[in-house]
Amino acid sequence: MERKVLHNMSDQTNIANTLPKSKPDLKLVFQQITREIMNSLSVAQSATIVKFYPATQTADVQPNIAQVIQYLTDANGNPQPNYGPYPIFPAVPVVCLGGGGGAITFPITAGDQCMLTFIDKNIDAWWLSGTQGLPPNNARQHDLSDAVAIIGLRSQNKSLSSYSTTDTQVYGSSGPSGPLVSLGTDKVGISNASMTLLTAMNDLVSALIALNAKTGPSALTQITQFQSDITALLK
Repeated sequence: MERKVLHNMSDQTNIANTLPKSKPDLKLVFQQITREIMNSLSVAQSATIVKFYPATQTADVQPNIAQVIQYLTDANGNPQPNYGPYPIFPAVPVVCLGGGGGAITFPITAGDQCMLTFIDKNIDAWWLSGTQGLPPNNARQHDLSDAVAIIGLRSQNKSLSSYSTTDTQVYGSSGPSGPLVSLGTDKVGISNASMTLLTAMNDLVSALIALNAKTGPSALTQITQFQSDITALLK
């Protein structure tokens, strides 16, 4: 997938049109030069997924925070920043946790929040081939075009609900009330909204006890209950 070249803030503004019209002192000039250098560096920022492409593990991503698109002059002749949205970043590689041939995948969808981090050098040659030691295609550094998306950074209004302070948990798009694997200090829990694996296994044990003793409730009833439990829990 082709990666569109984006532009940093330093490509859109320059020190000449950001200084006041009156003669600035040396300190102001150095402050503005520092500001321009900082504007030219892309480090990291929050963003939102616009569209995810599972075949390439890339996404179109919209940064969340506005950028300065130009400077306007106020009534006193001093420059004032005018803010606007960043363009959508196309075909941003998405970090997929994995190693040794294994991986953890997530059903990434539009609206998911993420963190964009910007690689120091041009990554196009490596990203297309995976070859080590290739020189960068050009001399760009800390550039918007070399963004990588890390899914999981969340604003407060999208914080995880029912966050466990005791267990490591894995659950799907329906949240902790849906299918859930919970890893405690010395036990593992598997459950969904209607059943737990512990309950299903206890029903199986009851069926085996009934068979062994040939007394008590019908073993067929217990086995049928176990089958129902497992069907409700596992896919």
